[in-house]
Amino acid sequence: PEAAKEKDDDGRTPLHEACIHGALSFEENTTNDAILSLIHDITSYVLHGRRTRLTEDVEVLLSHLSDLCSGNTHTHSPKDILEYFISIQLWNGTTLVLDRHPTLIPTVIKTM
Repeated sequence: PEAAKEKDDDGRTPLHEACIHGALSFEENTTNDAILSLIHDITSYVLHGRRTRLTEDVEVLLSHLSDLCSGNTHTHSPKDILEYFISIQLWNGTTLVLDRHPTLIPTVIKTM
């Protein structure tokens, strides 16, 4: 529906908000398997024609989450992912990075 394409004042679609506030708000959804499953479900939804494509901001978000949860540091390093989540004020994502890479905590402290 057209409502799914509408963006809020921050330029986020309902899907983006669901990813940020819905899925990542519950601890049981923050395991690598749960997040990778969510990413798979979202991309499958698109591939099966239920939506023509993801918006660029959602693609970037999913790419960072995928790299974090799969351990792929070739595209985005944990520090890059942390900085991205801080820049979009995705605090649940920031927490995910710090839980997996506690050595980055001084990086967050320096930004305060």
